[in-house]
Amino acid sequence: MYGPTELLPIPKSLALVAIFMFLGGITSAHTIIPTLPEVLEAGRVEINYPPEVLNDFSAGLFNMSFAIGEIFGPLIGNFIYVNQGMETTCNYVGISVIAFAVIYFLVCDKSMPWARPKSKIITHEALLNEF
Repeated sequence: MYGPTELLPIPKSLALVAIFMFLGGITSAHTIIPTLPEVLEAGRVEINYPPEVLNDFSAGLFNMSFAIGEIFGPLIGNFIYVNQGMETTCNYVGISVIAFAVIYFLVCDKSMPWARPKSKIITHEALLNEF
């Protein structure tokens, strides 16, 4: 919770906002830091890219995705804030974070049968022929 909400009976308080911002900063490290190794592992297992190509593609994909989020996140948040107000914006953010967490665990949890890796072998020569 980064701001006031209508969905939960939590009082509006600057101290609570500061606590939740602190907790959000701590937990963001757990979502950002393991992302690149997960992409590298998925690329290594799924399509067997050569390590130097996989590192370049993964770093580019990670940085591009992060930059798109940094650009469009504030734009969409401001649009909702201007049209709906602060409370509704905070509700949308909270609901989207919970929805993302549920989708992430359903799709990316390795114990789920549909999330198990399927090996596709691509040789170095076939990869070079694509470019």
